[in-house]
Amino acid sequence: MILPVILDILLPARQWKSKQVFINNIFIIPADGGESRQLTSESDKVAWSTIDWSPDGKSIAYFSKDKTIKVIPVERGESREVVKIESISRHNELSWSSDGKKIAYASKGSIWVVSKDGREPSEVKTGLDSMADKIDWSPDGKKIAFSASKGGDVELWLMEDFLPLVTGKK
Repeated sequence: MILPVILDILLPARQWKSKQVFINNIFIIPADGGESRQLTSESDKVAWSTIDWSPDGKSIAYFSKDKTIKVIPVERGESREVVKIESISRHNELSWSSDGKKIAYASKGSIWVVSKDGREPSEVKTGLDSMADKIDWSPDGKKIAFSASKGGDVELWLMEDFLPLVTGKK
């Protein structure tokens, strides 16, 4: 197994505006030390939830307080909306596919997959009567690993054959 080299560290942080009001932002810290760089601003509405690097290291996906998943380029630029979701909580999870073409996310206990440009969001039908959480793709992008819980018991699952078959015309 080849492990990626981590060049920088991604850090979500709360910035307090007053005793009761705070803003979540994403910072990048050079792995070899140095000053942190703030990537997002108040207008990005970063939710206190999972954030994830794209496999090529050029973008970061995150949940926004406006009930969306957004992607922002690492080398400065505006965030863009990928998909609207029903609700945001600290239990939301997201993960880029290994080829960087899709994002899987867990919201309200269900798993969804959407293309990075926001087209074709589809629910992964697990057949489980439990809440899905903590998701990640297999290195080949053909499976999604996740935890699911009901009544305090947590199980680990690995789903495959959930992606629609794509065929090309000859």
